[in-house]
Amino acid sequence: MEAMASGMVVVSTHHAGIPELVDSGVSGYLVRERAMESTCTHSCKQSIPGRDMGLAARRKIELEFNMTRQNEALLSLYAEIAGRPARLGAARTYGQAVDSAR
Repeated sequence: MEAMASGMVVVSTHHAGIPELVDSGVSGYLVRERAMESTCTHSCKQSIPGRDMGLAARRKIELEFNMTRQNEALLSLYAEIAGRPARLGAARTYGQAVDSAR
């Protein structure tokens, strides 16, 4: 996630939550473990698509995994567990989220 946020092309395998982050061929590459070396070599030879992939990776992290969105998702989950409506947009920082939960 940190590499994507900094605009790097990510080459990873299909493990854990990685496929949720990397759109193969768009924001990086998802490969079989044994194909890692050839994919990295291929990616290094294509600087223009790589730059576009890096920008797409950064854009995905900024849009889908930013602090505001994560805070709102957590508040919705907590509200659902507590059985009351969520106040989306109410918390912008960790401290404000704690204060609004009191």
